[in-house]
Amino acid sequence: MSAKGLPVEIDDAEQIVRFILTPIHVDSGKSKLKRTIFRPRKGTDLVSVARTAALTGNECKAKALEAQKDPQKYVGFARISAGDIREPGSQIEDAREGYYVGHAHISHGFILPEGDPPDAVLLKQLSDRCDALLKKTTFISDPNPQEPGWSGAPLLALG
Repeated sequence: MSAKGLPVEIDDAEQIVRFILTPIHVDSGKSKLKRTIFRPRKGTDLVSVARTAALTGNECKAKALEAQKDPQKYVGFARISAGDIREPGSQIEDAREGYYVGHAHISHGFILPEGDPPDAVLLKQLSDRCDALLKKTTFISDPNPQEPGWSGAPLLALG
């Protein structure tokens, strides 16, 4: 255990959220997520996410608003369980050091190189992994995305 009583280990049942920005993660005016929500930038294997076991909806939203940069706009969250992240072979690990308590990283196990077009086999593996995660993900739209405070549906999955 550490800050806020949050264990470093992430249980399979824990709910994880990814900040959703338009137009890179979801088409503007639509609610269909793109696989890019789970795709790391070239040269890295890490995708930043937040642990709802540590952060309230208001805290998650505050972090999301900090992360948006023009022309990207925050529009909500993608929610998935840690177990569903691990199922196709990806990993999720606590990454609070240098960030904030509740920050975590998803790692897929392979990195697309910077610069040259990526190897087709590697790109297909990454796309398949992202698609597998996307199938297990729920999009939670924020009814007031540019206003402070979370007023949307609960970030924790019920049941």
